Amino acid sequence: MRNRRLLVCWVCWVCWVCWVGPVARAVPPTNQEMEAALTCQCSCGLTVHSCNHLQCSFAIPAKEQIAEQLEQGASREAILASFVTRYGEKVLSAPTAAGFNLAAWITPFLVILIGAVGIGLIARRWTKNRSSVQAASSPTTSVPTDPYQERLKKELETFES
Repeated sequence: MRNRRLLVCWVCWVCWVCWVGPVARAVPPTNQEMEAALTCQCSCGLTVHSCNHLQCSFAIPAKEQIAEQLEQGASREAILASFVTRYGEKVLSAPTAAGFNLAAWITPFLVILIGAVGIGLIARRWTKNRSSVQAASSPTTSVPTDPYQERLKKELETFES
């Protein structure tokens, strides 16, 4: 049953990637989208769209260049490629999902997955140990073996009656 659910989820994800991905790429990019895809180089650490310097020496010309290229009908990839050739890959606000940069995309999810599996295994081991210890420690007979427990049981019986 679990394998069937996993297979259905996998098929849905593949279909979504195959059908939604090309449709999303067919829509022409907006100024805001392109400005958010680039990091401002004035050392503010923000994107070109959200740079808060009034007379920013990078964001203002970059916004103008983006607007010009969009008016000419340039695609998202062409605009990003023009900025990457001029300023290098550091101008991108997100690393490309190719080559060594793929590690920047995979590593966080891999660490979370490994941590979750590790926590699950530890929790399972603890619960198994607890149940086996409780089963071993619970007496099978109701006769107390400790003399203090016997005395306590007798005193409680006389006290209750």
